[in-house]
Amino acid sequence: MATTNFYLDNKKDRPLSLIFLYFRYSKRILKYNTKLRINAKDWNKEKQRIRRSHKYSKDMNSFLASLEGLVYPTYLHLLAKLGREPENKELKYEVNVKLNRLNKVKEATFVEYIKSHIESLSGIKREGTIKHYKTTYNRLVEYQKQKKTTLYFSSINQKFNNDFVQFLQALNIADNTIGVYIKNVKLFMNAAYQENLHANLTFKRFKVVKDGAAQPVYLSETELNTLYHYNLEDNERLERVRDSFIVACFTGLRFGDLIRLRKSNVIQHNGKQIISILTSKTKTKVEIPIHPYVSAILDKYGGQMPKSMTNQKMNEYLKELCKMVGFNKSHQKILLKANQQVIEELPKYKLISTHTARRSFATNAYLAGIPSKQIMDITGHKKESTFLKYVRVSKKESATKLSNHAFFNT
Repeated sequence: MATTNFYLDNKKDRPLSLIFLYFRYSKRILKYNTKLRINAKDWNKEKQRIRRSHKYSKDMNSFLASLEGLVYPTYLHLLAKLGREPENKELKYEVNVKLNRLNKVKEATFVEYIKSHIESLSGIKREGTIKHYKTTYNRLVEYQKQKKTTLYFSSINQKFNNDFVQFLQALNIADNTIGVYIKNVKLFMNAAYQENLHANLTFKRFKVVKDGAAQPVYLSETELNTLYHYNLEDNERLERVRDSFIVACFTGLRFGDLIRLRKSNVIQHNGKQIISILTSKTKTKVEIPIHPYVSAILDKYGGQMPKSMTNQKMNEYLKELCKMVGFNKSHQKILLKANQQVIEELPKYKLISTHTARRSFATNAYLAGIPSKQIMDITGHKKESTFLKYVRVSKKESATKLSNHAFFNT
């Protein structure tokens, strides 16, 4: 049985006390600020009302009575609407709506909120993350224009989800990318919910499509040796790209951490050189043994990394470099578009990017017999199941690796 009570929030250092409504329901308690303040001596604790001696007792008690009569019906309405017990935030929001207590900021459209939310994250989130958020924002703006509609928090329901996915599919966007957009929509809605800007939790049921068919490539140790020894004396630009990429392939560092690598990150431990760096994405410290190639490259540039460039330029030049080296073997790029497999045959160099370096590091280290846990300490993977999906090991490579195990040699 739901119950409603009023209590004073007594603060000894304050002459006036706030009156709070306590609504108890289904093992929950909603503490609601009535915004009424009185002196403690004017409060009748037994009747839970303001004493008649107070100048405005009639009006204030009338408001308390109306509020008391409002909360329970609002609770029942939400219970029927949601098909479950409402959360405190949902109930509080509905009470605020009925009392017209939502300010102008809270009446902003969903897309307006996203824009201000992204701006508030500047300097907090990584540039790459902000870029992904902005892309989602731009897609939602395009969606509004095409549909000639305005998205509010209440608009983000299952119909919107279906319509938005169809809109993206019509643009020939892969399901995996669509999944990222939906994931970001859920993230924005959750952020607004945490700020008590809405009580619409339909977004939690949105399914994020994941493209399980994608087949990213990696470079084997043999290919990395070929790349490292390739003569680029006459092409300083591609030489810098090659050297940076090789360091990434033998450290597993993300591009953002790679360009931050300095002399101070190279330390001595028990007579061995290791790289010690705080990663920008996970804010965790990783320590990586230095491969001879990495050591030679750092020495080549006076203990520093080659002059950095943008990730976009690096990816562009990598494809040019890998084509020059001869990584032309045909590979299948498998995508899901509108739940249909789309297969493209592409030369390997077209599939290589800066992220290929991390995948190459993880795969080559795994094939070399380094325990998964030690590789994960460097790559930052928390679950081995996730890590093993990240490693690009074919069934033949896995069988070859297992053939060296003692179990198959007894």
